[in-house]
Amino acid sequence: MFAKKYGEALFKYKLHIAASLILLNTILIGLAYSQTTEWYGVIETKNSHQISFSTQYKNQLKTSKTFTNTVDDDVRHENESDFYVYNLQKTGNNSFLALNPEMKVKVLDQNVYALDERCSLIFRGSSKMTISNVGFECLN
Repeated sequence: MFAKKYGEALFKYKLHIAASLILLNTILIGLAYSQTTEWYGVIETKNSHQISFSTQYKNQLKTSKTFTNTVDDDVRHENESDFYVYNLQKTGNNSFLALNPEMKVKVLDQNVYALDERCSLIFRGSSKMTISNVGFECLN
């Protein structure tokens, strides 16, 4: 009789522990997701379209970019899509180095200029700020 009551109490205790761990994991996943920011952007010029989507979690940046060339309003299906994963290092007020030795582009020098609370211009490289090296992204 004692063993039966002990077994039932142990089962209830294990059940409470398992439920508590599941709840804790759910809370931790929710907190991690809430610390992630998503950015999206589109830049259109006479000859091209650029679409980007980025996800930032702490100092890690995952970026997907698609480029489409257009000529004389006739869309050529010359799409180029890339997916990048970088670790960010701050180098100045609005400057970052994006690093990943395994990618074809190993280091990106990025300058970020906030336009408002939601949107920013991002210039790649240390060259002049031109339409060919700009990104425009807003919080999702």
